[in-house]
Amino acid sequence: TMLDMAKNWETEVVVVSRNYLGSINHTLLTLKILQDSGVKVLGLIFNGEPNPSTEDVILKTTKVPLLGRIKEEYAFTKDLITAYSRDYIFIYDLIEIIKTICEKKISTNANVSTNKEINIMEIFTVLKEKLFYQLEPKFEPVRDGEVEKIYLDNKKIKNLTGFNNFTSLEKGIEEIINSQNL
Repeated sequence: TMLDMAKNWETEVVVVSRNYLGSINHTLLTLKILQDSGVKVLGLIFNGEPNPSTEDVILKTTKVPLLGRIKEEYAFTKDLITAYSRDYIFIYDLIEIIKTICEKKISTNANVSTNKEINIMEIFTVLKEKLFYQLEPKFEPVRDGEVEKIYLDNKKIKNLTGFNNFTSLEKGIEEIINSQNL
């Protein structure tokens, strides 16, 4: 299970909570089990449309830090994948930055990013090469309102934390593959 992996690897985790009927109960139970099992939780990310009352109950009850919110994605189309760019950040870099923020007790809003735009097809291509996959993506029609490109200015977080050693996409994927024995 994911709990066994977190315990065996002695790693800290980020819990992602989606807003739906029962999400308060599921999120509180997840956090309680992690706590009772000795797994450290770095924070919480809400997924999907905001629900302030639900999120407030979870945050006030658990006192777990809110790390952010992400939009729910339903399908990846050919146009979306080829044009959709995001600011890539390696998960271990993100964890190091969050740990530094917590240790220094930094209380501000700042973008945590590499400040570099990465196309989703680049990620797919690197994964395909590193894992020797012969798969091709399946594309669906473009959805209205898609955000095609985004990258964040990371100057503030770099100044606050001193973190400047970002892992490249290729190296990050390689490290994950090696750590998972894939």
